[in-house]
Amino acid sequence: MSLSIGYSTDKGLVRRTNQDRYAVYDTAQLDRRVDGLAVVADGMGGRAGGEIASKLTVENFPSVVYRVLTGTDGAPSDESMEEALREAMRECNRAVYEKAQDDSGLRGMGTTCVAALIRNGRAAIAHVGDSRAYLLRNGQFRQITQDHSLVQEHVRAGDLSRSEAQASRYRNVITRAIGVGSSVEPEIQLFDMEDGDTLLLCTDGLTNMVKDQE
Repeated sequence: MSLSIGYSTDKGLVRRTNQDRYAVYDTAQLDRRVDGLAVVADGMGGRAGGEIASKLTVENFPSVVYRVLTGTDGAPSDESMEEALREAMRECNRAVYEKAQDDSGLRGMGTTCVAALIRNGRAAIAHVGDSRAYLLRNGQFRQITQDHSLVQEHVRAGDLSRSEAQASRYRNVITRAIGVGSSVEPEIQLFDMEDGDTLLLCTDGLTNMVKDQE
């Protein structure tokens, strides 16, 4: 499958530093077992904690995916792509959590993460936290992940509308992240891609500033 991948990052208008990190791997870097891998992480935590958490995640993630995929016989299946993403999230969680335990100044650091693994027209999307994946298809733009956040739980329960959630002062309170606990469980979904599809992986630095229509 032919993929065209672009990426950009900016510290934005609020912080002095940029705690976002990304990694992009093409098919050759993944032993041609898949067509591509993209990972986005948004760090959180005082001092340099968020920056360290997101950096550790994007550095470790691709190598775990590669190890799992090359450990399978034949072409990767849906199950092996899902396993690769889940294991990568768990190992990144372990790396960030253990780093924080070794340095009291980094306690509580963590990062959100969203990743896409693509092969032969199949996309596997994994996420933890409120970094998102969107799909643009035939002019229709839709969010395909659901935030692991306090306000999203209230939206699902019917206590808040989506517009109320976006305006809530608690909108940045996430309920799941890499590194804040000894374990984490990512949410993973798979779907067929079509010619002309565009996937967008992004942090809340984009979605808090720009509406879906824009």
